[in-house]
Amino acid sequence: MQNNSPDTTQKNSQQVEYDGLSLIKTAIVLLVIIAIAAFAVWYLNENKPEAKKSGPKQSIVSVNAEQVSTKNYTVYVASNGSVTAKTNSALIAQVSGEITALSDNFANGADFKKGDLLLTIDLRNYVAAASSAQASLSQAQANLETEQANATQAKKDWQRLGYSGEPNARVLRKPQLDAATAQFNAAKASYNKAQLDLSRTKIRAPYDGSVINKNVGLGQFVSVGTLLGNIISNQGLEIELPVNQEEYAQLDFSNNPKVVLHAELAGTKHQWQATIVRADRAFNTTTRQLNVIAEVDNMVSDNGLELKIGQYLNASIAGRIINEANVIPNSAVREGSYVFIFDDGVLRRQDISIVWQDDNFTIVNNLSSDSLVVTTSLGGAVSGSRAKLIGEQEQAKTGKPSTTNDSNKQ
Repeated sequence: MQNNSPDTTQKNSQQVEYDGLSLIKTAIVLLVIIAIAAFAVWYLNENKPEAKKSGPKQSIVSVNAEQVSTKNYTVYVASNGSVTAKTNSALIAQVSGEITALSDNFANGADFKKGDLLLTIDLRNYVAAASSAQASLSQAQANLETEQANATQAKKDWQRLGYSGEPNARVLRKPQLDAATAQFNAAKASYNKAQLDLSRTKIRAPYDGSVINKNVGLGQFVSVGTLLGNIISNQGLEIELPVNQEEYAQLDFSNNPKVVLHAELAGTKHQWQATIVRADRAFNTTTRQLNVIAEVDNMVSDNGLELKIGQYLNASIAGRIINEANVIPNSAVREGSYVFIFDDGVLRRQDISIVWQDDNFTIVNNLSSDSLVVTTSLGGAVSGSRAKLIGEQEQAKTGKPSTTNDSNKQ
């Protein structure tokens, strides 16, 4: 049996007392920490800072703008076409035979004067036919004169014999006279036909002009109806210019609209003046266009280039004048239906009603003359966006926005 000494018992008692005190202190510390933490959480919740609310910062768009121009505006209709001769003819053989002569004037591109001999068809058969027809005509004329003399003598004999009343047609040889007259007329017609055929063996120029193309050669046999070649008159040139229904409505035919024909060739710009003289009577049912015909006033351009048949040209036709038109540049029109107005630093969208539009300008009827239309490409800008004019400081000095020249030029 083990015995515990008094010292050992005392030490165990002190250890128990120490351990109990340590537990109490630890519990108190933990409670204090929890209390402090709870107080801190409560305090922060009660005194948390409020976040300042602000919307997204709106950017300011820099734009160019032009003031709506009000003026009398001449509408110009753009078109194009190829030059043709005012008179274009096909030479057709009216008699058959071998071509025995060709003039130097009857060659591709050659010029000729009215009455010039262009080519000759073998005329020997036609000379013979003309001589035979002349002989027949002479014989028929002699027979007619004989019957006329016989009829006159028959009437005298009737009167000399003292018969009363009027003689009948057989007594006066009227049937024989009528037959002789008919034979004479037939012979005369045959003679005229023979002379006409003989004259057709020589093809002469019907007017001053040029040869477009020659289709026959020396020694070639041609029949009636053979195409000998094509010629044109030098009296004038024309150009057919197609326009649609809206463009046609802009033209005032009572004043013979003026036309500027133009082309750029070898780096040089050329212009010719022309005048609308007539228009087709119907629209093409396929293209829905109608041709207006312009007569060229000057065949040589201001730079000395002579127009040629078949030459392709652009045209600007002067149309009606719109009085007090509201004119804006095409760059201001968005999607063909609206514009942006610069209004005291803000962009305002406004729908427009288009009266006319060409390559440079648009005429509208629902914008005031003091409006500033934006000409800058805006991308995703919307109505209500803030904006400022480009070069606003310079504009402030003059009191006017910077605008470009909007004169009615074509």
